[in-house]
Amino acid sequence: MPAKSERHLLEAAWIPTWQVLFRQRMKTPQQKSPKPKGKAREKYLLNCPCCGSQVYLLEQNALWHLQWQLQSAIDALKAQGNPTSSYFYYLNNDLFSWTQHPHPWREWVCDDCIATRRAEVANFEILFILNLHNYGQRRPYFYFDQTQTCITCQKPFVYSKSEQRWAHETYVIEVNARLKDCAACRKNQYHQQKLEATTRDVITQARAEPTFENLLKASQILLENTDPRAIEFLRRAKNKAPSLEQKQRLEQQIFEWNKFAITKLSEA
Repeated sequence: MPAKSERHLLEAAWIPTWQVLFRQRMKTPQQKSPKPKGKAREKYLLNCPCCGSQVYLLEQNALWHLQWQLQSAIDALKAQGNPTSSYFYYLNNDLFSWTQHPHPWREWVCDDCIATRRAEVANFEILFILNLHNYGQRRPYFYFDQTQTCITCQKPFVYSKSEQRWAHETYVIEVNARLKDCAACRKNQYHQQKLEATTRDVITQARAEPTFENLLKASQILLENTDPRAIEFLRRAKNKAPSLEQKQRLEQQIFEWNKFAITKLSEA
């Protein structure tokens, strides 16, 4: 019976089977691709996405290590008759084609980046299962600091490898896109959404229970945000003011708001 979920995969002992196959292959390394010469060798000289240095692709042990892991996992799935393993048929292709794939999960790093800890290797067991059950939404097998441009403030920021690991392995982000906003803009967006939710709740309560306290609270929040709906709640609160002093203070706020609105209209 083919595995259908992460739980079924674990119960079907897919991971132990994969680990046994992988250990066997590590003890008896498979024959690597023949080393081309001349012009054929040039296409295997690629720039590492992390450090930018030019390396010979077929000599990178980290990529071969990952290739053996993938092939062992596919063989373990095939041994159980899992039809989803056919999605990964292209992983048997040459490493040049593997690294040239445009999806973010195809990003790779050279051995020097891993040795100097500029890059990190992802948790294969977690990501292979997630990639298996979310075909088309791939997560990377290597993490390294990436410089992105914030779409809000247009300033560069660093999407760190620790943030990537958290997003893909802990939070289990369901998209293969990178961060679009920097930390400051994301923080502002969070506070803005929280403020909008608070304002919405206060207005809803003021309309459901139009007491003086609720109307006054809604009007003050809207005044802080220069929301045109503030005038409505100011007038309703003034009509329900319990004292003359509060009524006069609200009339002053209404006057100042009308003056502000007229100024805005003249500028427009």
